[in-house]
Amino acid sequence: MYTTKLSGIVPNVVGPVSLASAAEVQAFMVGSKQKVLRLLAQVTTAVVSTGAVQVDCYARPTHGSTSGQVLLGSLLIPAGSAAGAKLYKDISVATAVLAGQEVAFTVSTAAAGGGAAGAAILNFESEECPDTAGNQGLIASA
Repeated sequence: MYTTKLSGIVPNVVGPVSLASAAEVQAFMVGSKQKVLRLLAQVTTAVVSTGAVQVDCYARPTHGSTSGQVLLGSLLIPAGSAAGAKLYKDISVATAVLAGQEVAFTVSTAAAGGGAAGAAILNFESEECPDTAGNQGLIASA
């Protein structure tokens, strides 16, 4: 492992995003093939809601388009989560996201009720997933 190598993942928003309305809130441009392993959230503003906030994470073949997107997983942020709470969700089937594709987070169930509020920094853990001869359809010569 080279600790000085850049991963080639670039966010389109830096810092906390609102959990108070259902919308796409964060997207990452992937510069090299990655296998997404875990979803992450750090609450920055306490979650005031009558129920949990659900954040869905998608792999998208085309940046900025929902066409052909694949759900990677969903992360639940419990109502009452305090600022500083760190949550994660391991993805059961790691999915490769190709260079030039996008990993996007959408708040699908927003904070609800009187005074609904909340914000978090969203991210994901991944590992490089370089092409190999086998996944390019090549057959080893004898």
